Amino acid sequence: MSEAAGLDWAEAAAEAERAGDLARLASIHHTWAGALYELGRNAEAKARYRQSAEIEARAGRPRPYVLASELERLRIDVLEGGAEAALAAVEERIAALRSLASEDEMRARVLVGALDVARQARLALRDFDRCLHCIDEMERLLRDLGEPDHVQARTRLDRTGPLLALGAVEDAEEIAMECLAILRAAEDWPHVARALAALAHIAGSRGLVDRAVAEMGRALDFERGLSEPADRAAAHHNLSVFLHRDSRTADSAAHWLAGIAYRVAAGLDPRPALKGLRAHRTFARRTGSFICMAEGGDFERGFTLPRLADILKQPAFDALRRFLEARAVRVDELQAKIDELVATVPSGRPPRSPPPAAALALPPNPRGPRPPVLEGEVIDLPPKRKSR
Repeated sequence: MSEAAGLDWAEAAAEAERAGDLARLASIHHTWAGALYELGRNAEAKARYRQSAEIEARAGRPRPYVLASELERLRIDVLEGGAEAALAAVEERIAALRSLASEDEMRARVLVGALDVARQARLALRDFDRCLHCIDEMERLLRDLGEPDHVQARTRLDRTGPLLALGAVEDAEEIAMECLAILRAAEDWPHVARALAALAHIAGSRGLVDRAVAEMGRALDFERGLSEPADRAAAHHNLSVFLHRDSRTADSAAHWLAGIAYRVAAGLDPRPALKGLRAHRTFARRTGSFICMAEGGDFERGFTLPRLADILKQPAFDALRRFLEARAVRVDELQAKIDELVATVPSGRPPRSPPPAAALALPPNPRGPRPPVLEGEVIDLPPKRKSR
């Protein structure tokens, strides 16, 4: 959203306020908040959602309209890493919606949105069973609302993450394949990308690294259709993991950098990416995957990060470049923020002289050192579903 577009929103809000049309004014603030969130201006987005809720209440609108804006504000809190603090507030609003005597469509749709925020929070907290319970209720509500198959498939796809975490790999694969077919038939390309990402994670969980890389690469082919920076970040992160497992550390590092660039530029929680970097470096150190430098015989980490300006010149990262340009993000300033975050992660750098062969032996665990983990079971942060 450009400065001019921001002025358009402000003018529309001022016009509605002059006309005394509070319902329209609240709707403008709600939609404006969504536009701000897409730009990573999270604090401003939350302020607009708060204003929207206050105006809805002042106008005497039905309670679901008020709760819709409050829930979207809480969704941003979850995305920023505040799942534990936000969950209690989300549950309060779910209870409020359930207690309403009205059974109208608006109440049902806002309840679906509320359960989706609770699902995101519980997945972030690794409460997988309750996460699945949220999805159960969401699917029932969507059926009752008569939503088309592809809309129901979007929610069913959310089952794959918690099911994989619980070890139900075959169930997760069956659901992912079923949803992929439905979403392709509906030409719902952003969610086709999510289904492919889920299949990549399933392949990775079975040790089929080549297949995982191929599926995640196909998912990223749809990146231009993914409006959510969190989805883009997760896709790059997960491809980075698969590439590292395939010993393609240079490509892996570039995709890790793209993932955290999306997160930082959009104001999202960077901790999942930093946790991934720590795992990458530990994995490189424990497997002895280091490069001996030409001068001095010193050793360099096997997972060495490129510079953002360099990867943005590559066709594989055109979508990221356009994302940053559309939001007027300065690459040098973003790089400085990323450098500050990376500096907080232990390097895992080996000794200055080559270690003896015994020091590079694998640990007793017959499966070897634990590789970097996937972010949020692939699809922890799906495209945001509007709850109004």
